[in-house]
Amino acid sequence: GAPRVEAQEAGRLLIQRLGCPVCHDIPGHTTAVRQEAPVLTFEGDRVRPDWLFGFLKSPQTIRPAIRARMPNFRLTDEEALALTEGLASFKDRSAPPLPPAHRYRGTLSAPAREAAEKLMSKDYLACLSCHFDGDRKPAGKPEEWGPNLERVPERLDPDWIVRWLRDPSKIVPNTKMPSFFADDKSGPDDVLDGDETAQILALRDYLTSRRGRASQPGFAEAKNEHKEANAA
Repeated sequence: GAPRVEAQEAGRLLIQRLGCPVCHDIPGHTTAVRQEAPVLTFEGDRVRPDWLFGFLKSPQTIRPAIRARMPNFRLTDEEALALTEGLASFKDRSAPPLPPAHRYRGTLSAPAREAAEKLMSKDYLACLSCHFDGDRKPAGKPEEWGPNLERVPERLDPDWIVRWLRDPSKIVPNTKMPSFFADDKSGPDDVLDGDETAQILALRDYLTSRRGRASQPGFAEAKNEHKEANAA
């Protein structure tokens, strides 16, 4: 109805006023994209809503190689929740859902742990040449440094990790992340019998299970208190 249309227009104007499209590619907005800023077209697929709420309230460095930094807009809980709900609605509707057998079950088997640790090592995918792991700096060049893998459990949606590992360049064409599993011949033959899907799931389970995941402070309370703060 008319109130929802008015709310959507208010949201569109807010995104323009805050200058979000200056750095980010956002559906429905004309953008002057800095190629290094994250694309928000699929943000609802990529990140967990409670993490996004906390990030909008207090931005932190995610990609050290990017010079530009997300400003702190000093958002109220209501504003941050409305933006969270809006960004969470940005999804790739054409992407098929993961088969039930591939969904994250909240556990890590011993074979998956062994396989993931082997795949991440310098003799295989060498993940720590580009990614931080806690306080451990990557071995590679600073301009190629990627997000901290220790933050995966609190930040990333498990289903999205599978899609990302399967074909990063399909999601972000200019990404520096290599396509290790571009086809059924790409994965190492001596890990999990060369089964690329099994290798991807092992990496997902390992990265998601390495540390306990606590809900970001304030998110549940904000949702309970500001029920009118929605995607529109």
